[in-house]
Amino acid sequence: MKNLFKAELYKLFKLPVYKFLLAVLFIMVILDNFLKLSNTKTASGYEWLCFMKSRMLWNIVVIIILTAVFVGSEFSKRTFMMGLLCGESRRNFILAKFAAIFTGSLPFLAIYAITGFTTETLMNGFGMPSDAHLLPVVFREIFYCILIHLNVISVAMLMTMLIKNEIFNIILITAGFYYTYILIANLRFMSEGILSFLVSILRFSIIFQTVSPGSYPQYQPPIWIAIISSAAVVAGTSYMATHLFTNKDLK
Repeated sequence: MKNLFKAELYKLFKLPVYKFLLAVLFIMVILDNFLKLSNTKTASGYEWLCFMKSRMLWNIVVIIILTAVFVGSEFSKRTFMMGLLCGESRRNFILAKFAAIFTGSLPFLAIYAITGFTTETLMNGFGMPSDAHLLPVVFREIFYCILIHLNVISVAMLMTMLIKNEIFNIILITAGFYYTYILIANLRFMSEGILSFLVSILRFSIIFQTVSPGSYPQYQPPIWIAIISSAAVVAGTSYMATHLFTNKDLK
């Protein structure tokens, strides 16, 4: 399993699209911050760190593309069978791919965090209050971002098992996350009847954390709830993806 993970990680790092997506994310984070200069409300570097997880849309998109291309290309090029000749089980093979994609996604998170914080600090200053504690804020936000990565990768892996076409897969998953994002972003205007119940349920999902906490701080669940909800999503989607791959005809 360890050697299989190393092999998958090596394949991921060698993908041309991997370096391309790193560059795209770097550019998009800078552009996103500079485009916000036209707004009257600008965030300092410290404020950006406090709400880092709420501005991960570009990060989510590139992780979806990376997962769809890395896994989907195995179907389109019919190279899965060649990889299975090493004697590992299909279950270990797909879990190694999941672990490789997650590990490979961490440089994207680092670029996103460092680039966003640096550009906001250069434009608006650091702005840290004298009574604030920096390290707990940074660790908390990075931890939430890691949970978001795990959720996105697990859902994208499952969709890739269901849809073999890489382009259609990217469009469908990205559109799904985007419209979910839009729905949750507007839930603060929906506070009656069944919509209120929907808010009380969705507040436990990690995708809720990607929307600005400043809009509705009363709905922010503690971190242990985010961990449990993420574990449920990752475990459920990973199990279904592994089951589909184990029973899939790869010929």
